[in-house]
Amino acid sequence: MTATNDTRADSTRQQILRAAAHRFARQPYHQVSLEYVLVDAELTKGAMYFHFPSKLALAVAVIEDQMARSSAALLDLVARKVSGLETLIDFSF
Repeated sequence: MTATNDTRADSTRQQILRAAAHRFARQPYHQVSLEYVLVDAELTKGAMYFHFPSKLALAVAVIEDQMARSSAALLDLVARKVSGLETLIDFSF
């Protein structure tokens, strides 16, 4: 893959993750339809299955992405070197 293709693939993957995260936040796992995730992401089934082999793999990727974002946000807050209470309050937002 070229750099352009890598960037496009990363962008597509992020679109799918965002759409799935929104669906999973509003509905229980068993009610989330990949069809509606793809409608929200404005992508095709082929794009989804290129990145994720199943709904379960997509759900796990959403969780991993959210955990990575939370960890990065926490590290940024800790680097500010403010009080522990202020860090916890800021992290909760």
